Order: sequence, then structure tokens, then C-alpha cells
Amino acid sequence: MASIRTRILLLLALALLAPIGILFLVSSSMVRKALSESSYERLDETSAHIATQVNAIVIDASTDVEKLLVSPKLTEPGYNEQDRVDEIQRLTQHFELLDHVTLYNPDGFPIGSTDPREIGNQESTTWFQAALEGRKALSSPQRKLGSRNLYISVYIPVIQSSGIVEILKASVSLEKVWNLVDRARIGNSGYALVIDQFGNVLAHPNRGFILERYSPSLNWDDQKRTRGITKEMHTEDELAFSAIRFRLPAGGPETMWAVIVAQPVSEFFAPQRRLDGWLFWAGIGSLSLATVISFAAAGAVARPLSITSQAAKEVATGRRDTRISETGSKEIRVLAAAFNSMVDRVRTHEEGLEALVENRTKRLSESRNSLRSTTAQLRSTNDASRDAILVIGLDGRILEVNAQLTKLFGMSNRSLRQTRPENLFSRLAAGFSSPDEFETYARLNIAATAPEAESEWELVEPEAKQISIFSAPVLDTKERPMARLWIFSDLTERRELQRGLEQAQKMEAVGRLAGGVAHDFNNLLTGISGNLHFAVDRLTDLNTTDPKLHRFLDLAQTTCGRATQLVAQLLGFSRQTDLRLDHADAGEIVSEVADLMMAGIDRRIEIQTEVSEPLEPVEVDSTRLGQVIMNLAVNARDAMTKGGTLGLSARNLCLDEQRADRLGLPSGSYVEIIVQDTGEGIADAVRDKIFDPFFTTKPLGEGTGLGLATSYGIIRQHGGLLSFETEVDIGTTFSILLPTSGKLATPQPVESPAKAEEAIYTTEKKILLVDDEAIVRSIAEGLLTRDGFGVEIAGDGLHALKVVASAPETFGLVILDLSMPKLSGAETFAELRTLYPRLPVLICSGYPVDLDKFATECGGLRPEGSIQKPYKFQELTATATELLTSDFKAA
Repeated sequence: MASIRTRILLLLALALLAPIGILFLVSSSMVRKALSESSYERLDETSAHIATQVNAIVIDASTDVEKLLVSPKLTEPGYNEQDRVDEIQRLTQHFELLDHVTLYNPDGFPIGSTDPREIGNQESTTWFQAALEGRKALSSPQRKLGSRNLYISVYIPVIQSSGIVEILKASVSLEKVWNLVDRARIGNSGYALVIDQFGNVLAHPNRGFILERYSPSLNWDDQKRTRGITKEMHTEDELAFSAIRFRLPAGGPETMWAVIVAQPVSEFFAPQRRLDGWLFWAGIGSLSLATVISFAAAGAVARPLSITSQAAKEVATGRRDTRISETGSKEIRVLAAAFNSMVDRVRTHEEGLEALVENRTKRLSESRNSLRSTTAQLRSTNDASRDAILVIGLDGRILEVNAQLTKLFGMSNRSLRQTRPENLFSRLAAGFSSPDEFETYARLNIAATAPEAESEWELVEPEAKQISIFSAPVLDTKERPMARLWIFSDLTERRELQRGLEQAQKMEAVGRLAGGVAHDFNNLLTGISGNLHFAVDRLTDLNTTDPKLHRFLDLAQTTCGRATQLVAQLLGFSRQTDLRLDHADAGEIVSEVADLMMAGIDRRIEIQTEVSEPLEPVEVDSTRLGQVIMNLAVNARDAMTKGGTLGLSARNLCLDEQRADRLGLPSGSYVEIIVQDTGEGIADAVRDKIFDPFFTTKPLGEGTGLGLATSYGIIRQHGGLLSFETEVDIGTTFSILLPTSGKLATPQPVESPAKAEEAIYTTEKKILLVDDEAIVRSIAEGLLTRDGFGVEIAGDGLHALKVVASAPETFGLVILDLSMPKLSGAETFAELRTLYPRLPVLICSGYPVDLDKFATECGGLRPEGSIQKPYKFQELTATATELLTSDFKAA
């Protein structure tokens, strides 16, 4: 019995001690975890405290730098550099965190500094560039030359009221951070350190570790806080650590720092080990007495918590579909339901955030691609432009330069962009003919707010050009100026074409004037020469032998002949000469002129002739072409007063469309005749006048000034071009371009009128003389009546038609002037031919008359002949006799 009771008691004791053992075991485990967590929390608090203080130090330093900007000497114009440096030094003394301060200009050169070692060092870091763009920037830690300490630099833009941007850089020593780390107390052997995002040690109780790589690898997993066990630097000792990551104010990715607080493992776990000593034996007893009950109780209590903890870990790793079974006690069910609801909300919120991020990322990518494409298109468009383009920002820096600008001024793109803003237009001005005037003009229009401006300038280097410069402000969407646009357009070719057109129009106008003058002058010469002819006949009838009187009349007739030749030249210039076109070899004409020049040229002048290839035939009036070549050769001879070389050459030439358009000729095959001399050349002042009629550089009485004008008109009448190139003291080259053609067909003889019919007109028939000039009518009537013709006169076409209508059978010939009032000669001829088809008509005009062209203009009606004023009187009477006595039948 006792034995059974003992057993029962023992069992009861075990049943009673089991909960106690379990309580000891569970308590000891929980206490260990609590102690461990407490130790980590102590490390966490220390690292967070140090991180806060480090961040506060940097914020205070950055704030101190910004406080410097309250001084007007730094932000307002009108202060010299020494005043500004003194102000910086004065203000810096009030801020203990600032080690030294430097003020830079936009190009990165120091204006002044509290540290003389900074003078002369140009700044070009990314932090400096970020400040130039208007953002405050914080540098990564650096070791200053000559010092073991570390610094970080704060860059702040200083925008003056004038718009100029300067950069204030303040260097902040990390010594205060070091002192903070040194004062940190973590147990007996623990310590704190600061590292940057690259693992470089920035602060450590051992200064020898500064800027070394922190050897333990910390796995942050994108979390700000991490802790655990690692190996100490340079040893194999284990450390318990807590680390917190934070970003410095106004910093980029390079300003992410971390504070690590570490403690040796032996010291970190000392409380747990002491607890283990006295709990060990108590736990062994309790555990041995109540193993079954403790395990059962622990399982019943810990299982839901373990499940919940495991589920939370799974959610933390990203598994948002994790669920806890909502079974068990009421409390467990409520906890499971709340946990599951929380996971659903987290998943929904996360999915929304992911969709939002994805959408914004997509739009950002599309915007970036669109901007890149637009920028590439704009740059390609600028480079493809025929105009030179320059865009200058508000600060004077070059924002855009296209290829045409670098080509126009002979500079590279890199060289232009490296030019300081204040020297840009001085450098460009060097290529202009008036550099000082251009530089003044550019500086008046350089401001972005200046109005539009446009003007023309002459560029001499690297190539002579006439350019147009247009300048205008570039405005943003709010009509605010943001840059200045300059466009340089090459007008050289346009101005050359314009001058050529003006010269052609001038020559055309002068030609029409010359033709009109020649026509009227021919009428006057007809009267003069006719009266002289009558005077000579009268003296002959009177048997007057006064030699002086005969000499005076001979001189008058000679002068009249010279006037006639002058009028012929005027008609040649106005392209109204009567050309006798034929197939010709230009080389033969050149050779004939060379032979003629050989006979009477100065022996000091050498004639060189070159016709080295069979020339294509040209359709020309050989006499007129020879006259032009001879005229050019004589001018060349006169230009070589001290001897030289006269070159006469001819060659085949093919003009492409581009060159033909530039010369104003159809493209195709041409023959070029060149007359070249080594004389004194043509002065710049007279080059544009040499083809003007009556212009000459020869002394009075040695030239009429019609030689080149007539030659120009004759060549243009042939459908060609006469041009020249000259250089003073070097010589002149004249070029004649004539279009080629095949051999002309032999003209067919005009069919003779029918001979079967008897002649109708005889010398008894009268001549009707129609002319609006009274003197011409008087002279012609006198000549014709003197030779036995019956003559009636009419002053215009209407009068002539009335006279013929009164007695048509009495008239055998009509001598008809072309230029008349009321009814022109052509209109009068058409009426006469319609009403009286068998009445011959002789056209008489001050212009040469092309009967084929005249017949075409009159609808196929052709007169029987033509005669040009001033006519030779024998020619007039002979032609009249021939037409009156020959058979005639109108077509």
C-alpha cells in the first residue's frame, strides 16, 4: 500500500512539479529573448541617436551656409571681389561648423576664399554643375590635401539680381562627427562608426581605419535598419551590431550614410549567460518533473503564436497569399481574422502602388523617348539648314550651334562652345570687313529681351561673302525670354544674280532707247543727206567751181556718212541690225582676225592663236561676228601699251543646267571664243559700265564708246553671251559663248510670178509716198520726181488709204513707212494688200526689216521689198524702177 501511495504521491508530485518546471523553462527562454532583444534595442537606440545627431550636424552646417546668403554683398551687384571675400571671412567666423568657404564664378574659377589653397583650383565636379542648375548639392566626404581630417562640401547657387549665377562652396569638417563617435559608450568594449554607401569608413574611434573599406558585408535588403552578428575588422572576433541607414539633406545617392554600433559577443550576451547559470539547475529539476506537461502546455500556448509568427515572416518576404486558419479559441480566431484582413489590405494597396508605379514609369519612358526623338530631329533640322544658326542662353553661354555656322566662320563646334561668353562676338567680328561696327551691333542686340533685328554685313574671312543677320528672342510658353536666336544667311549668290539682272534690265532699257533714237536719227539723216545731194546737184547745174564750197559739201556728206555708221552701231547695240545668218566655223573667223591683226600690230605684242579641235558649226552672221572679235582684239591691243601677249582661241563647251542657269543661257552645246590680253586690266570703278553705250576710257576724240555696247548687242542677238574677267596689272579675258547648230539648209529660191500674164504696171503709174516725217517726204518726193516718177504723198496710213481709194488704177507702187500715227505701217500694208492685192508695196523704215518675220506677223502677207533709212538715193530710184516695170501678181 505504502509503495502504491508513494508512487501515487510521486506521480502527484510530478504532476504538481511539471507545471513549475515548464514555467521555469518557458520563463528562461522568454527572458533570454527579452535580454537579447533588450541588448539589440540598446544598440538600436544608440545608432539611431548617433544618426540623428550626425544628420543634425550636416543640417546645421547646410543652414549656416544658407545664412551666408543674407548678406547683400554676396547677392547684389556693385561690390568688388575683395569686399565680398572680406564679408565671407567675417561671416564664417560666426559659424563653427564651417571650416572654409569659397565663392566661384560660373566657369568654376574662385572669386575669393577663406582658404588661400583654394585659389587657382577650378571647380568642375558634378555637385558644382548641379548648383549651376539652381539646386543645392552635397558632396561625398573627401580628405583635404595636407590634413588627416575629412570634409564634406555644400554647394549653393548665389543668384544675383542681375541674373548672374555664382556658386558658394562651404567645406564642413567631420571632426564633430568623429567626436560624437568617440563619445559613444556601448558597454565596456563597444564602439560606433559611420560609413558611406560604398562601405568606406568615415568615422571610427581608430583614426587609422578612416576611408578604409568596412570589411563585414551588411545585407540591407532595401531596409533602413539591420542587425546581427558579424566579424570585427582586421580580427576574427565576433561582434553583435545594429546599423541604421539615412540620407543626408539635399544629397543624392552618394550621400547615403550608415551608423553602425557594435559590441563584442562575449559582452553582448553576458546577461544571458549569467541567467543561464542559476536557471540551469532550477530548470533541470522543473523540466525533469514536468516534461510531459510542459511540452503539452508549451505546445498548446506557443503553437498559434508560432503559426502567426511564421505567417508574418512569409508575408514580409512577399508572399501576400499567406493565410492563418481561423480555428481554436475565440482569441485565436479573432487574431487570425484580423491578420488575414490585414494581409488582404496590404496586398490590395501594394497592387495599386505597383500599377501606379508601372504607369508612371511607362509615361516617363515615353516622355524621355519623345524628348530624345524631338531633340534629335531639331539637331538634324538645324544641321540640314542652309542658314547658320546660333542660340545663346540668358547667361551668355552657347546653347546650340549648327554645322553651317562653323563652316561660315571657319571654326570648330568645340572651339565655339569653349569661347567665353564675353569674347564670343569679338571673335566672330574678326571675320567682318567692319569688325568694330559689327561688335557694337551685336552687343546692342545680345540681350534676350532686345527686339527683333535684321541687317546685312560683308564677311571677308575665311571667305568673302555677303550675309544677312537676323536676331530675335526665344520665348517660353508664358512669353518670357529664355534665349537669343541668331540666323546668318548667305546672300552672296542672290546678290550676284540681282546685280546681273539689274545689268541686263539696264542694257535692255538702254537698248530700246538707242533703237528709238536711231530710228528718229535715221529720219533726220535722210533729210540731211537728201538736201546735201540736192545741193551738190544744184552746184553742178550752176557750173559753180568754188573749191571751198565743194569741200564744205564733201565734208558734210562725209560727216553724214559717219553719222550713218554711228546709227548702225546703235542699232547693233539694240539688237535691231539685219543679220545674215549662215553656217560658219568660228575657228576660221578667229584665224582671219588674227591674220588681220598681224599686219598692223605693235611688234612688242605677241599674238597667240589656239584652235586645237574641230569646232561644231555655229549659226552666225560671219561679218558681224568678225566685227565683234576684231573690236575686242583692238581693245586688247590698246590695253598693252608696253607690249604683251594677245591670245585668240576657240573651243567646244557644254553647259550643264546649273552653270547655264547662272549665266542665263539654255543648257547645251556651245562654242567659246576667248580674247585675252596681258595689259593693264579694267579698274574696279568702271567694270560695271564698260558695256554702257557712249562710255569710254579713251581720250576725247579717240572713241565713241559704242564698240563694246554694239558687240554685246550683236552677241545677244545671236542668242549668246559676252562676258569678261579682269585683274588690274594682270590682264583681261573676254569670253563669247555662241550656241551650236547643224549645217543650215540651202534656202529655196522664191518662185517667180507667172509670166503668162501681161504686165499691168508701167512707168506711167504713180508712186504713193507714205511717211509721217515731212522732211523725209520732201526729200523722197524730190528725188523721185527728179528721176521722172509721178509722186503723190500721204502723211499717215488713213490718208494713204483715202488717196488710193480715190483712183486706185493710177498707182503702180506704194512706198510705206512703218512707224506712223493713227494707223501703223503694218496695219496700212494689210489693208492695202486686202483691198488691192496687185499693188506692189515697198517698206521703208529706220530699222532693218526682216521680210520673213514681217510676213509672219502680217498673217502671211509679204511686201515686195524693203529699204532702210537713210537710204542711198540710187538704191531708192533703182528699187522703185524695178518694182514699177516688173510683172507682179499678188499671192
